[in-house]
Amino acid sequence: MSQSMQATGRVVLRGNGAIAEEELNINVSQDICNGSGRVSLNLTPGWMPRANLDKNFDNNCSPADLASQASNVASDWEVSVSKDVTILDQAMKVVADLPLNKKAARVAVTTNVDKLGDVTLNLVQRGNTNHLRDNQAVNSNVCSVAFALPLKEVIDNDSISADVSYDVLSNDAKVRAYYNNGDVNVKLQSVYNTKSNSANSMAVLTYTTDDIKASVSADPDMNGELRVSKDRYSVRCPYNKSGVNTDDIQIRVDWSKDL
Repeated sequence: MSQSMQATGRVVLRGNGAIAEEELNINVSQDICNGSGRVSLNLTPGWMPRANLDKNFDNNCSPADLASQASNVASDWEVSVSKDVTILDQAMKVVADLPLNKKAARVAVTTNVDKLGDVTLNLVQRGNTNHLRDNQAVNSNVCSVAFALPLKEVIDNDSISADVSYDVLSNDAKVRAYYNNGDVNVKLQSVYNTKSNSANSMAVLTYTTDDIKASVSADPDMNGELRVSKDRYSVRCPYNKSGVNTDDIQIRVDWSKDL
């Protein structure tokens, strides 16, 4: 059985001069059930250093700040479990965020289905931060199913793929199509609400070299974001049809340390 302990984080410098550690997390993981599962304890300290690079250098790193936040150091924690199981001769992978410490729970069950491939059922409580990317909190409850479309049955082209998901609670149907050609990747995403008949879409163009990744996204109203990353460094520049607000530009530095 393997075990690990790691600290990770992300330092973000914004165009308005604010700099902060925004993703500090300590993870302790241990294999269970002879390696067929894993349990993780994730600790997010309630205090994270921040400062504003102006003439007053406002920050929260004074001894008084540290003393007042001492009780919050271990206030935010959660337990996650992943386990391979077999039910009625069907192999499944179950991932669950347990609702301890008043945390928002999540259950994701993935299994392989003939002609479709992996199919995933997601049950997520509002506020969960593991379901979406970049630790973004889910703003409403989720009950969805997601699977890849069997395009190879109708299109003899390995460069094209697509997947679809449907959320029963929000009535949102999401379709994503991908095209890969060497260093270039194109993603087209459309979300259609079957109840209100409203829809929105976005396109993302990504170019990747050996060590640099650049992408640009845009919706029909010309709202989007430019991203450039190299190793653990990245720059994000949101824009709209009026241009770029320099206050919204971010320079990010991701870091990790084995403990």
